[in-house]
Amino acid sequence: MRANRSFAVCVAAVTATSCSFIVGTGFNECANDTQCASDKACLKNYCIPMPETCRRESGVFDDPTRIPIAAALPLSSGGIDGGVDDSEVSGLNAMKLAIDEVNVRGINNRKIGFYVCNTGREKPRIANQVDWLTDELDAKAVLFSGSSQGIAATLPARKQSIL
Repeated sequence: MRANRSFAVCVAAVTATSCSFIVGTGFNECANDTQCASDKACLKNYCIPMPETCRRESGVFDDPTRIPIAAALPLSSGGIDGGVDDSEVSGLNAMKLAIDEVNVRGINNRKIGFYVCNTGREKPRIANQVDWLTDELDAKAVLFSGSSQGIAATLPARKQSIL
């Protein structure tokens, strides 16, 4: 009986410390975005999934001090599964060129990582994406192609029916 109690105490002690032992080892899943899949971002040393239809687009992603800038654009018309909106793709290409040009010189020795989300012109999706981009990714700026997209991103979902 005494041996069983000692064994139980040992097992309890090992299991109680195992979580802190594993977590306390300084384990890092990633140090920068390039160590994650293309639909994930390295946040607080873990690969975190981005919202659906969001991706890393251009710029620098192998530097954890990169400046995150994002765009929420209706790259497809008529919803996510709709056809490609060529005018929006042209605007995205212009944004990528500007980001690449800024990255040639950098900003105070830092480069920009440019993230893009396809909104599909769906107002609830826009709000969700922009919330994630600003709250989780800590994007310093989110670019839109039109005022209705910007309004949809800033209004609570219950008020979006007026747009």
